[in-house]
Amino acid sequence: SITTPYCNKGGFCPHRSKPFGIYELLARINAVLRRAGQSNIKKKVKESKKFIFGGWEVNSKNYKIVKGIASIDITDRELKIIKLFDAYKNEVLSRDIILNEIWGVDYFGTTRTLDQHIAQLRKKIETDPANPVIITTVHGIGYRYSAKERG
Repeated sequence: SITTPYCNKGGFCPHRSKPFGIYELLARINAVLRRAGQSNIKKKVKESKKFIFGGWEVNSKNYKIVKGIASIDITDRELKIIKLFDAYKNEVLSRDIILNEIWGVDYFGTTRTLDQHIAQLRKKIETDPANPVIITTVHGIGYRYSAKERG
């Protein structure tokens, strides 16, 4: 239509508001660069309703994890984190990759948010959250899900 601003196919639109703050501009540039390098992540994440994660049966339909007689509720974000780790068993995922996939590329918060979610998830799935064996920290990089059979 005549009132719609023209935007080319490359994504540039001269009528969109521009970030004027240098920190916002840098954050947007970093987000685009991260997104460009991780475009295949979502293709690998499972959409199954039930699967095993660290010895727990994960039921994504009712947001519960079950092991023996223990049944624990999990949040939507915790479920997304579990699915992402399950798709990349025994691989190190950087904090940036996890943040982009779970919170989205427009999230400009800190990695502390992710660290807190991992800590809460460890309290639910680890036998000893202070010494985790299912989701381990790879210092300076991110986290790894160690996919081994557990009883």
